[in-house]
Amino acid sequence: MGQVLYIILACAFVIGLAYLTLRIMRSVMNRGTTSGYLQVIEAVPLGHKARLVLVRSSGQYLVLGVTEHSVTVVCELPDFDRPTAGEGVSEGEAAAGKVKDGIQDLLSRAANWGDLQG
Repeated sequence: MGQVLYIILACAFVIGLAYLTLRIMRSVMNRGTTSGYLQVIEAVPLGHKARLVLVRSSGQYLVLGVTEHSVTVVCELPDFDRPTAGEGVSEGEAAAGKVKDGIQDLLSRAANWGDLQG
């Protein structure tokens, strides 16, 4: 019976230590995402080494495509308003809607530009 108690206490200690380590790592890693000029609002992984990142810079919102070798501005969201808690819409959902609108606008402008060139 003493060995079972020892194993349970050892497991609880290891789990507690892992939890504490994760909390410390999260605070250290998040320390660099907010500054006076830049704030990472949300990042969505697209694959193994690619993601979309919503960034606020001086009141302007940018959607960036980030890969292992490059960072590309996908679209700008100058009229992006953060939702309030009472609207029942999460910040990520509002951003997703704006990104969708921005990408559709970008695609339509690219199609129109192709028509003008052709």
